[in-house]
Parts: sequence; structure tokens; C-alpha cells
Amino acid sequence: MRLILGKAGFAGVLTTLAAIGQPLAPPSVPVPATEPFTLLPAGAPGMGPRIQFEELVHDFGEIQAGQNIKHTFVYTNTGLATLEIQQVRTSCGCTTAGEWDKRVEPGATGKIPIQFSSANFNGPIQKTVSVVSNDPQQNNVTLQVKAKVWVPVEVTPKTVMFQYDGESPVEETRTVRIVSNLKEPLKLSEPRIEHTAFKARLETVKEGKEYALVVSTVPPIGKGMITAPIIVEVGDTNVPPVRVQAYALERQPLMISPSQLLLPAGPMRGEMRPSFSIRTHSTNQLVLSDASINVPGVPVEMKELQPGRLFSLTPTFPAGFELPAGQRVEVSVKSNHPKYPVIRVAVVQPRPVVRGPVRTSSVRPLPVRTNQVIQTPVSR
Repeated sequence: MRLILGKAGFAGVLTTLAAIGQPLAPPSVPVPATEPFTLLPAGAPGMGPRIQFEELVHDFGEIQAGQNIKHTFVYTNTGLATLEIQQVRTSCGCTTAGEWDKRVEPGATGKIPIQFSSANFNGPIQKTVSVVSNDPQQNNVTLQVKAKVWVPVEVTPKTVMFQYDGESPVEETRTVRIVSNLKEPLKLSEPRIEHTAFKARLETVKEGKEYALVVSTVPPIGKGMITAPIIVEVGDTNVPPVRVQAYALERQPLMISPSQLLLPAGPMRGEMRPSFSIRTHSTNQLVLSDASINVPGVPVEMKELQPGRLFSLTPTFPAGFELPAGQRVEVSVKSNHPKYPVIRVAVVQPRPVVRGPVRTSSVRPLPVRTNQVIQTPVSR
């Protein structure tokens, strides 16, 4: 049972105590308020693991292109439970994570080693690393690595591509720009190339500072795809040699696109006019004539889009058209090309899918021999 007194009742008690000679308590001194103590449940965030990194961003500063640089991010488990690093993801293949500490006890530290490859970079770069853990308050932390990549010798472009006519190839030339960022004058050796399909020479644009690498094809080039590296040694031994990759690809004398005409399943509901193009890369002019198709009722229209170079052919298939069963249908056109006197493009049409009741297989009875006459039952 509790005794509840209001303000008047409490004053009366004090008066009564004074009257009977009981000493009064000294005036109360105000006690500063304190935060109430709260008992956290076992699953509360404050009782779990907490990840805290010494730094979230690391700047490598200025580095030379081609270097592989490393840094280790250090973190501490400031929580009250075991911290688990579940995954470390990098933003690109140039940045990789090494073997990291996967379980860290409360109060202990862990490490995540990162390596960045500066090859093929020039100028400021910034890459990110995502760290996924079981920290309930921040289960995904983003780290950053920054750097300014310095290229001692800039090469633009690093590859040169040639496409040539296999029947009558001619010499073609590409130019590569070489610019030095070194303080001292740049010294280059003569280009070295180990394929007879190419030749290269150096031209001075600005002495000790800028050069032009002139790359040319040397007919006859060959067949198919040809590739060869061009290497120019640099006088400074700390600078890697200049490397340029040369490619030569033989053009097909005729390019047909698409290589076949595809029609919807027949019989077609409406008229259709698919087209294809014929292009030549040869030095000779292409002449086409007598375009046709080997089925009746389908006219073929031919247009010369670029004189002697590019043509389009368009057959018109009427509504209800269906390819004859067992017949190869193709559009053909005569050509003045010595290797392709007639150019043919196939027409393809899928057969309609027939859906119906599933038929059960039946066994036909053997013929009945009566008076040497074979009578075969008629299947219904």
C-alpha cells in the first residue's frame, strides 16, 4: 500500500514534526540530473561489431605510368562482437585487393591491401574500393585511391591499323605522335620492326621534344590479318621503350550485308520487301546486272547508291508467299568481278509450327495371305 500526499498534505506533515520537536532535514541541495541507465538488448547496434578505418581516402600523389603501387587500408573493430569482412570489391580491373583479414575481434585491427596498376593511364585518376562487412550501422564502406599518373613519353596512338585490297594492295601510311615530358632532351633510336609488310621511320618535329613515327605498308602485304610490333628505344634507361602495334587486315573484295534474307513463317500475312547491300573495296568499279530470284511472282529492284561501289537489292514478296518445299530460293545478280561472276543471296523462311492433338502410334497388322493374293488392310 502506498501513501500519496499532495502539496498541502506534505506541508502538514512538516508542521506536525516541528510541533513535536523532531529535527527538520537541512535544505536540500539540487543534484545534477544524470542520464538514466538503460540495459541494451543483446541484438542492439551498440553491442555488435563496428568498423572504423584510419583513412577512407589515400592519395599516392604523382606516379610514373606503368608502375604497380600498393597501399594497405587499416581498420579497427570498435564494437563488442566479432567483425567479419565479407567482400572487397574494386571499381575496375586496374585495382585489385590482396588477402584481407576476414575476422577481427573487438579492439583488434585488420588490414586490406590494395594494388593499383597505372599502365595505360595518364593524368589524374580516382578508383574506389567497396568493403562489405557485418557492421549493422555501416555494412558497406567506400574507400578511395587517388593518383596523378605522369607519362614520361606520350605515344598517340599506340596502334596503327591498315585495311588493304588483297588483289591490288597499295602503300598506305599512318603517323604516330611521340611527345616527351622529360626535363632533359629525348633521344630515340631508329625504329625496329620485324615484318616485311611494314616499314617505319622517325621524323623530328621539335628537337628533343616531339617526333613523328611514320608507319607504312609494303606491298605485297600478304593474306588475312598481319600484326607486328614497332619498337623505338629511349636514351634514358629509366624510361621504357616506345612500342607501337601495327595491324594490316585484308579487305574482302565484296561485302554482302546481310548474308541471307530471312522471311517470317509462311504463308505471309502481308507484303514484305527485305533488302541487302553489295559493296566493293576493290580499286576497280563494280558493275551489276540482271538481278532476279528463282521463284515466280517476286520482282527484284536494284539501286546503285554509290557509282561502282555500293548497290542495294530489294525483292518484293507478296502476301501469302511461302517458299516451295525442298527448293533452294536465292536472289542472284550478274557481276563484272572476275572471281564472282554471279552473286547469290539465299532466302530463308521457317516452316509454320503445326499444333494439334497428339497422335498415338498404331501397329499395322501383317498382310493376310489368302489364295496367294496379298490383301493389305486399309488404314482409316
